[in-house]
Amino acid sequence: MADYLSRARYPNEDSVSITDIHEVHALNSNCTEFNLSSFPIEELIAKQKSDSYCNNIKSKLESNFQFSPMSPKFFIKNDLLLCYRENTGRHNSKAKLVVPQSLLQNVLQLCHDNNSVAHSGLSRTLKRVKVNYFWHGLYHIVKKYIASCHSCIQRRGFAKTSKAPVQRIPTTDFPFQKCAFDAVGPLVTSTFGNKFNIVISDYFTRYAEAYPGPNIQSPTVARVLLDFISRHGIMETLYSDRGSNFLSEVMMDVYQRLGISKRHTLSFNPQGNGLVERLNKTLIDTLSHLVSETQVG
Repeated sequence: MADYLSRARYPNEDSVSITDIHEVHALNSNCTEFNLSSFPIEELIAKQKSDSYCNNIKSKLESNFQFSPMSPKFFIKNDLLLCYRENTGRHNSKAKLVVPQSLLQNVLQLCHDNNSVAHSGLSRTLKRVKVNYFWHGLYHIVKKYIASCHSCIQRRGFAKTSKAPVQRIPTTDFPFQKCAFDAVGPLVTSTFGNKFNIVISDYFTRYAEAYPGPNIQSPTVARVLLDFISRHGIMETLYSDRGSNFLSEVMMDVYQRLGISKRHTLSFNPQGNGLVERLNKTLIDTLSHLVSETQVG
């Protein structure tokens, strides 16, 4: 151990790479993007020079100020203020841009509102921001931004209703032994006339598939189930709620012919089918953020 530590290389200004900062330009968004392609280095430098926080850090660097061991390691490269943290790894630590106040909105839009991230929650947004950026009070600013996001506010849940006791779902021993079945909708009608999603999820692997369709009537549900089975095999047990489209004569005949044990959740307790219900919520939230404004309402 001592020999390893004596030879270990720790990050320094010369070994810190700034080439990864430009990676964000690959994200394609309708919002105003922040990336090094649309903001030349000269403009970034100018914005930092007009920012009081960045100027304060630069002044301290020039005066050889001793920063706290817990603070980021600030440095200037090509006149651009960057930083990194030693605890992220000894080799090739990634440089982060110190974001001036005038660019905070751009970064927040890119990391939260972008179509490719679909208004993710606080934890994922923070993780995405911290990969490339740093600014003072980052956590609180990101938290406040998400809390005030109009699209996120519209998708927040309401008061919970009474439920029946949660039933126990048996454990699984191998993939596609037990699956969950549910339907989502009606949603905003798509270009192809679809306004429902039929979702099937495997309890063992958590693998899931969502099938768009114009309706969720039993013949449609049966076709979806047979398509899923044709690629993944026949499950032993299939769980769903008590929807008539899952318990109709057509569907019961399908289950019987295929040898599938059909189970259903208790009334007033959709969480009994919790795996697919949680997936449904995530699916609806994501689609609601991505739907075109012309389709809303």
